[in-house]
Amino acid sequence: MNINLPYCLHSKAYIPLKTKTQMKRITFSIAIVILIILLSVSCSDANRKIEAKRIEPIILNDCLITHFPGKLLVNEKYIVWQHSGASDNFLHIHSIENGAELAKAGNLGSGPKEFSTPKPFTIRNNNIYVWDLNSSKEAMISIDSAINGKLSTILLNGREKSGTHEIVSINDSVRIALRATDSTLFQLWSPLQNINFGKTPINERIENHFDIYQGNILYNDEKSLLVHTNILIPYLAIYKYKNNSFTLASENNMLDEVSVKQNFFIRNPAKLGIWASTLTKDYIACLQRDYASDNIDESTIGRDFTKAPRTIFLYDYIGNVVMKISSEYPIIRIASNTSDNNIYAIIIDEEFKIAKFEI
Repeated sequence: MNINLPYCLHSKAYIPLKTKTQMKRITFSIAIVILIILLSVSCSDANRKIEAKRIEPIILNDCLITHFPGKLLVNEKYIVWQHSGASDNFLHIHSIENGAELAKAGNLGSGPKEFSTPKPFTIRNNNIYVWDLNSSKEAMISIDSAINGKLSTILLNGREKSGTHEIVSINDSVRIALRATDSTLFQLWSPLQNINFGKTPINERIENHFDIYQGNILYNDEKSLLVHTNILIPYLAIYKYKNNSFTLASENNMLDEVSVKQNFFIRNPAKLGIWASTLTKDYIACLQRDYASDNIDESTIGRDFTKAPRTIFLYDYIGNVVMKISSEYPIIRIASNTSDNNIYAIIIDEEFKIAKFEI
């Protein structure tokens, strides 16, 4: 029996037209389903509600004697803050339970265990790690020894750090440095090699990258995540650490517009990005002004600490903002550890004070 079927003559393998029509319908249906899913996800993102809370902090220490509080660090037992401009004992160590000052540590000078421009960057195993902005010096200062009245400063194998904004510790021997270039942001320092990596917030290459790409870097040991926030532009990025390398997991670029003229990024001086950031158990906490309710011109503030932001934005570890915390007090510094969601801060209320926000 001969059965004559119409064929699609443009196909290498002859396909019955009826079958081809069915395939087109199936393909079209799949495309419609995908479009509906994408639209629903987009609408869900756009309509995501940000929980707003007003939380008044618990004051742990009501008088810090300093003209300018520097870096703030915490672990499960201690709060450490840097007394910028101090001639000696630039580190102050407090109890995380009640805020009582327990000890001071860190000496300025040119001696082998002294610093000219110290930058504390992490606490590990009750040791404060400090690097010097203008030298290759890096040291470990024991909190326990300082509390017992016996200052212990152990020099570590440092390296040239010119062009470095910030450093974060991955473990005892691996560091990540924020060393912004025109094409990458970070450099992984390990005993075996240095690796440049990291996507820049601005896709175009810019000449003023060193000035624009300033910010903070943080590392979550439990989640193996590196988090980067930018001070001058509202930008957050999350990288996954695996097999001695980092991969961009997600980013949240909140820039309204990008203006690049003659290879220079032109930013709006009236607005800033993320002033400071820290990691809790469930959140990336960012000290960030809420311009919807506090639309101050940042270029007019200078060193007026009373005009610092009063809001902390909480992002999940995917990079979505999920909560906004507001306070009565201007907030200068924030810090936390990843064992809980408490946020420790230096606030100003006539004097600088150490406070705790219980989330």
